Amino acid sequence: MEFRSHLLESPRPAPMTRLERRIQKLRENRLRLTPQRLSILKILEGDTSHPTSEDIYRRAKKIHPSISRSTVYRTLETLVRAGEITEIRNRRTSARFETNDRPHQHIVCEGCGRMEDIELSPSWIEACVPAEVRQRYEISPTGLVVYGFCGACRGETGERDGSVRSEDVASGRSRRGSAWERVSLAGKEPQEEPGSDDRVRFGGANGSEIVEDT
Repeated sequence: MEFRSHLLESPRPAPMTRLERRIQKLRENRLRLTPQRLSILKILEGDTSHPTSEDIYRRAKKIHPSISRSTVYRTLETLVRAGEITEIRNRRTSARFETNDRPHQHIVCEGCGRMEDIELSPSWIEACVPAEVRQRYEISPTGLVVYGFCGACRGETGERDGSVRSEDVASGRSRRGSAWERVSLAGKEPQEEPGSDDRVRFGGANGSEIVEDT
């Protein structure tokens, strides 16, 4: 008579959520998981609105009434250094924060400051940066921010055909078709050429500057 042994397979553990993976990484890096840090991670996880530090402070205050702004700022700095959240700097609004770690870019509304995630093809990104610049710099695809006007603000400003408001032209904020591109090169952001709406100035190495026609 043949006997067969049947081993009961232990159930596989459920896959960790993104939040659980972040918590595990913080512990592996020997960073204390304080209630404040956990709350801020939970606030940011899955939030696609790209909140500012002040937004996060107000929401954290509802959970921890005694929390201070300095605690929120230090916590955000710690989480950015740990690589668990990303700080997004742009010229339209205060720094924003997110947990989306997929390669992507951002679009910012010139009117209301709303920021959204977008995914641009590599060919589109290459078209924004001259070949001569790409040869000398390693372009970070996540450092690109497009500026334009959202549907609501276009309705308010009358820019349905990509027109530019007169006060934008006077202040040097014209965007040619209501959108323009910004690429982070070596950690430096481009600046507009004073008095020109058609050129973008990029910070180069050793304090040099590259001026490109758009």
